[in-house]
Amino acid sequence: MDIPKSKTPSSTDAKASSTTATTTTRLSAYRKRKADKNYIPRPKNCFMAYREHIKEKFLSENPGMNNKVVSVLAANMWNNEPEDVKELWRERAKQLKLEHKLKYPDYKFKP
Repeated sequence: MDIPKSKTPSSTDAKASSTTATTTTRLSAYRKRKADKNYIPRPKNCFMAYREHIKEKFLSENPGMNNKVVSVLAANMWNNEPEDVKELWRERAKQLKLEHKLKYPDYKFKP
């Protein structure tokens, strides 16, 4: 008896299952770190600072917009920004990094 290919498990099914498990593990580890009262967040890079600014703007205009949509729109906007605008955000990121260093002098990134 031949089993249709659509009914047989494939390596993509295993990869998807593995990816889901890995994502769930990473998410729970992330939540544990965030719940820790001693948790120190990483300083924002230029894109994250830009995205945060864009998110505030989008949410004030579209209160129900979710983070995934905001991220996609912000990424598209970032890719289309001229270099001088990106440079302003790079400078802002340097400023944020300096403020972070002053606030958390012993901070070390631990992936």
